[in-house]
Amino acid sequence: MASRARTILAGLSWTTVGEIGKLVIQLSGIAIMTRLLPPSDFGLVALAAIFTAFAALIQDFGTSTALVQRKEINQRLISTIFWLNILIGLALCLVVAAISPLAAYLLHEERLTDVLLGLSIVFPLSTAGAMHRALMQRERRFKTLVRQELVNGVFSLGCAVVAAKLGFGVYSLVIQHVVTVTMSTLQSWFSNKVRPTWEWSGAEFRQTWHFTSHLLAFRCLTYFSGNADNILVGRFLGSVELAWYSMAYRIMAVPVQAMGRVVTRVMLPHFSSDQDDPARIGRHFVAMLSLLAALSWPAFALAWGLREPFVDVLFGEKWKPVAAVLAWLALTGMAKIVAYHTGTILTALANTRQLRNNGIISSTANVTAFAIGVPFGIVGVAMAGFVASSMVAIYVLDVSLKLVGQSVLSLGRAVWRQGLFSIIVGAATWTADLYLADVMHPIARLLLIGACGAALYLCLIGLFARSLVLDVLKLRKDARELRN
Repeated sequence: MASRARTILAGLSWTTVGEIGKLVIQLSGIAIMTRLLPPSDFGLVALAAIFTAFAALIQDFGTSTALVQRKEINQRLISTIFWLNILIGLALCLVVAAISPLAAYLLHEERLTDVLLGLSIVFPLSTAGAMHRALMQRERRFKTLVRQELVNGVFSLGCAVVAAKLGFGVYSLVIQHVVTVTMSTLQSWFSNKVRPTWEWSGAEFRQTWHFTSHLLAFRCLTYFSGNADNILVGRFLGSVELAWYSMAYRIMAVPVQAMGRVVTRVMLPHFSSDQDDPARIGRHFVAMLSLLAALSWPAFALAWGLREPFVDVLFGEKWKPVAAVLAWLALTGMAKIVAYHTGTILTALANTRQLRNNGIISSTANVTAFAIGVPFGIVGVAMAGFVASSMVAIYVLDVSLKLVGQSVLSLGRAVWRQGLFSIIVGAATWTADLYLADVMHPIARLLLIGACGAALYLCLIGLFARSLVLDVLKLRKDARELRN
């Protein structure tokens, strides 16, 4: 038990370090590239992402997740998954290239054709290394994965900056994507001794497809609901408004997705090994969400309270409308950060049918909300999205927690203090920013009020939620022992 706990802690530690590093690289890249390229270029890439993000979502048909979730694997399964991924990658490349002129016509952006053609080559490059990355996750080689991702991030950002300086414009962002994927695949091959053979197993394919078909349906539904706002904003409000909206969404999505990757990457192999003991998964899952809320909710509260100086400092005057959208998306992030991880439970239990059903409910609610909000501009879209996300979060948590012997009420008892303290911090920082807006530089306001807000949250936790402090101290002690 102690050895397993240490393995989980080591994985969480390394993966968290990696996500923090990637977050720093991404925010640095945003700060640099927004000063080298106009908002319209980012809006163009956001439009291209409507098509490429969907292709990226289905590029391995969920086979990598199946490879991690399976209790036992063999060479036939590995080879079958590898060659399936290669075929899918090549097919997606041809499809994206073929639809690029139609996409440009429908969205009224002539340059979109060339951008999509450039991004199409990402798919065969990525799928060539998907199987190797899944095996590294299954084997808990998180340190190697993190090192590779950080190297890729820094190098690809450097290539993008050089390309932008040389006048490549929006294509510098395309170059960044291609370089990232190419390096990832090369590194995964060189760091993994497993090689595919020239064989295909129909039995392994059918067993894998039984698991991945519902997972694939869920991913498709999630994609369409998650991009409906971008489609509506881009079509009815324009590329500049889309750039503002998508930038605010990226700020919110980065921590949600980062923490999601940490939990899924590390906990899916461990939850899968406990798939015959759902009650144990439930206890660990609620404890994990309690700690996750303690770490993430105050960050969203600070983003809400300090959205004005944050946007001023990071993006500059021309991106000012981002702040109003960020106000609602920060609240959306608090709902999504806990609901996001129900997929880990359902995947570990191989209950991808319920995962698909959750996706149907979520996509219906989100698309309806975005359609209602778009006449009111990008702020209206963000506001409607918050309402829909909150309702969906309650539903998917209730359904998923019941499968592991828990409930929304038991989760509420575990996280209510984190929520209350985050609300206090958000209100306090917003009030302080109002009073200091005319007398202090945005950088000074961001640093001073942010530090005070973080200190206030720590004081509240220390005074009224000491059990959380003890849990964190225990994790710190275990981490120190691991290093020694």
